[in-house]
Amino acid sequence: MQLSDTFDEPYLVELLVNGDEGAFARIFNRYQYKVYGTALGFLKSAAPAEEIVQDVFMKLWLKRSSFGEVKNLEAYLLSMTRHLILDRLKKAAYENNHLKAFTAAFPDSTNTTDHLLRNRQCELLLQEAIIQLPPQQKQVYRLAKTAGLSHEEIARHMGISRLTVKKHMAMALQSIRQHLGSEIGF
Repeated sequence: MQLSDTFDEPYLVELLVNGDEGAFARIFNRYQYKVYGTALGFLKSAAPAEEIVQDVFMKLWLKRSSFGEVKNLEAYLLSMTRHLILDRLKKAAYENNHLKAFTAAFPDSTNTTDHLLRNRQCELLLQEAIIQLPPQQKQVYRLAKTAGLSHEEIARHMGISRLTVKKHMAMALQSIRQHLGSEIGF
């Protein structure tokens, strides 16, 4: 379908809901800089702001079937941006608290080459554990942890029940814990 040069938001939202990639591209081109500016204003760093832009528009595409009721797309996107930023800041604070606790428990182990090497090895072990998951568990885990989707959103996206999503997530986390435990020796 050929789109005109005018920006008819309700029409583009309707096309987006129906999976029109051209409409998605038009919406992305119109709002990416506003989303980026909002993210940069909060995060004060270009790379995390760019990640937020990717997350917002990935979530928009994945949840497109539920956007038919959106009346003001710009307000919705900026609200989604703020929520993703707050989630990221909460996660960073949570991780920072764990790092402080680790540093207090093992004061000589941080800021060393050995610490950096061990951290990288742990990241690789986690990726290895994720790769070994069955396909549906892997998809559920990645949609939840990478895309930040809720169980309900994942269920809609994958066409499965919310309970099945919860079951796959629990099994994926258990499998990852077992893999890490056997590799690290816990």
